Amino acid sequence: MRIFDEEKKQEIFSPDFSLGYLREDKLLVARHAAIEAVAERGHWETKAEYPNGGKDVEWIVDVPAQTARAAYNEYEDIYVFVPYTQSELESRRADALRARRAAECFSVVDRGTLWYDKLTAEQRAELSAWYEAWLNAPETGEAPASPSWIKRT
Repeated sequence: MRIFDEEKKQEIFSPDFSLGYLREDKLLVARHAAIEAVAERGHWETKAEYPNGGKDVEWIVDVPAQTARAAYNEYEDIYVFVPYTQSELESRRADALRARRAAECFSVVDRGTLWYDKLTAEQRAELSAWYEAWLNAPETGEAPASPSWIKRT
């Protein structure tokens, strides 16, 4: 199906789905007027005459019959690209940061005491600051850089 902007005036060929979503809709293609019923009209035409008075005749249609039809509109199924509102964009960015935080941060800070016992006081302070920055990331909109000494497993 084709994709259009919200006003259905311009076709969009490669929408950026990070900025909006698709909604099913219809596009008016044509308006068809009502048609009144018309009876067939025609005449008999003589094709051949015979000496005994017989004739070959054929019905010639002058006006073909037409059945009545109500007026109707013809539509095409389309998608409309609906841009996200500013608040929806902010919410999506925050959700993306939460998912990234779960993958990058929680797997590190949820390690056991055996791992924590091997950290220096400086590393613990850096880890604590990094964890706090991740907790605030959905509100700040920024993902903190991980300390260089953290190894992911």
